[in-house]
Formats: sequence, C-alpha cells, structure tokens
Amino acid sequence: MILINNEEINLGTALEHTEIEEVIMQKQEVIKKTFAGRFPLKFTLEDRYISKTKTTDATFQNTREILVYPSRPISLHSQVVIDNERVEIRYCKSRKFNENKQTFINSPKNLVFKTTYDVNQFDIDLAFFLLYCHPNISGNLEGDDIKIVRRAAPEYFYKFIDLYKNATEIIEKDKHETTTKYMIYNALTNEEIKSMAILYNIPNANMKTNDESDTLRVELFDKIKELARKAASYENTHELFKSKCDELVKGKTNKPKDDKKPPVDPNGETGIDRDLRIKAFITDSMDTDAISAQGLNSAQADKKRWILRNVDNNKMSVEICRITHEDPLESLYTHMIQSEQIEKETIELITNRIAEREAVMQKIT
Repeated sequence: MILINNEEINLGTALEHTEIEEVIMQKQEVIKKTFAGRFPLKFTLEDRYISKTKTTDATFQNTREILVYPSRPISLHSQVVIDNERVEIRYCKSRKFNENKQTFINSPKNLVFKTTYDVNQFDIDLAFFLLYCHPNISGNLEGDDIKIVRRAAPEYFYKFIDLYKNATEIIEKDKHETTTKYMIYNALTNEEIKSMAILYNIPNANMKTNDESDTLRVELFDKIKELARKAASYENTHELFKSKCDELVKGKTNKPKDDKKPPVDPNGETGIDRDLRIKAFITDSMDTDAISAQGLNSAQADKKRWILRNVDNNKMSVEICRITHEDPLESLYTHMIQSEQIEKETIELITNRIAEREAVMQKIT
C-alpha cells in the first residue's frame, strides 16, 4: 500500500479521488502498459558497490573470480512533490495499530537484497514507489508531475535494469555505428575523408596523401567511436557526423584551403566551409610553430592555454585563449568560431606572428 503523510490513500474503485491519488493511479497504469510482459522488474546495486574476489574449489587447484554484493537496505519512504504539493510518501505491505503507543507500525521498514530485487506485476504499489519516488535509484521515471525532494545532488546506490531497453539501445547503437562505418569506408572519397578528418582534429590530417587515406579512415572511425562513448547521447554524435558528411558530399562546401592565409571574410560560406577553413588554418599554424598549447599537464586550469610563441628573447608570449576542452585543438577552434570578429582578430594575430618568425629566420640565414 501507499501512504501519504502516514495516511493510507485510496487507489481502488472509490467514486472520487484526490488529485494526488489521480496522479499516482495514472503512473501505475503507465507502469502496467509500459512493462506488460516484461515483469518482474529488476533492481540491483550500482556497479561501484559490487566488488570482485577470487575463490578456489575443494581441491585448491582451480580459482575463479566471483562478484560480491554487500547487503544494503532500501529505504521505503521519501519526500516528493506531487501536483505542486510536497508530501511524505511511504510504501508498506501491512500496518498495525499499536495500542500502547497509539500509533501505526508499518511493515517492512526497508527492503534488503544481496544481488537483485525483483518486483512482480502484483505489487504495483512497490513498483510505483521504486520507479517514481525513490531518491537513490538511477534509471527511474521521475518527471515533472512527480519530483523527488533531495537535499543535495542525487546519490544513487541502486539502479533499475530495463533489459528490454538495454537490448534496444544496443541494437540502435550498432545501427548508428554501422552507418558511420559504411560512410567512412565506402561512401566518402579520399578528399572527403581528408576534409572530415580535419573537422574532427585528426593529427596531421591535412598532410596525409591519398596513399595514406586508409589509415586516415581508421583514425576517423576510432575518433567518432570515442566521441560517441564519451557523449551524453551516442545517437547525436553519429547524427552530427552524418549531417556533416551529407553537406560535404552534396557539394555545399569547398575543399580545405592549401594556403596558410585563408580569407577571413566568411560571407557566403556554409557552416562546414567555415569549420574546414578555420581548422585547416589552425593545423597550418601549428606546423609553423607560431602557436603552442601550454600547460597541458598542469593541475591549474589557468596554466592551460594557447599562446603565440615568442619570436626572440625580446618578444613576450601572448595568450590566445584558455584550454577548456579535453582536445586542445577544440578549445582554439571554439574560441575562433564564437564570432566573425574574434575569428578575424585571431587569424590576423597568428598571421602576423608567422610573418615575424619568418623574418627572423631569414635574418639568421
């Protein structure tokens, strides 16, 4: 049963229901329809609480690794906001009135399990509580109409395992990855692969020849998989790659510029044109040693920055921007792409330093 503020509520066939009861009944119907044929619902501990140990058989000859699940109780009460009203919600199987204390005793006080805990279709109240109201379960169905009250950031001890959803996600992930793989290895020409590799900051992509395109394809595919693995949505990563490829293949973009001083006026360019031009310029600038990523191994964020390298001892290094991305090239690109004015100023700054360095080298020779 479900208790609201320690009072049993009516989720049966009463003629009238409160607004809170209506919301709860609606969510229970959602559970029944969503997970029809997929009961029991499974809950388990978060991976970080599960340890591994080795054990031997009776002969002490063979060892094997086993998982150790610590016994941890699941609290059965929570604070939630339902229909804009903050209430205490509790699940229990039974309650008895204690004559001596003049109060109800709810049972059980918590659930305890060691590996997984299964909830069948006959205990829809418990399924509702765990999926919508428990503050320490990840993968729950908390939404706008039922919000869990937390004193701090969520701390998840348990997780809901939706085997059907997990299997569907694996199939969808494979489908997106297969599409990306086909485009990289079959659909794109060598020049198009080179352009996409520049967009995705593959080292020395602009220096690769057609004979090295196979290597570039492998590096590009690995980069997309890595980005998808780290992204909040792998689907967005693959869709973004596909959209950039489509724009490139349809002829909406020019090939990357070979000169080191690309035009700074981006009027009339498509977005991918500008991306390619800026990233090609950054790569060319690195090849001249005019710019440098500094402090990459520093623990202090303000030490990580892109600088103009000094021409001689009388010339101070100038900071271009801070490095805030895992990939330093992405930070410089993000800085330049903010606006046409910042792009123009940065290109002029770097181009002037290149000219200064070339002038110094000519004097030396």
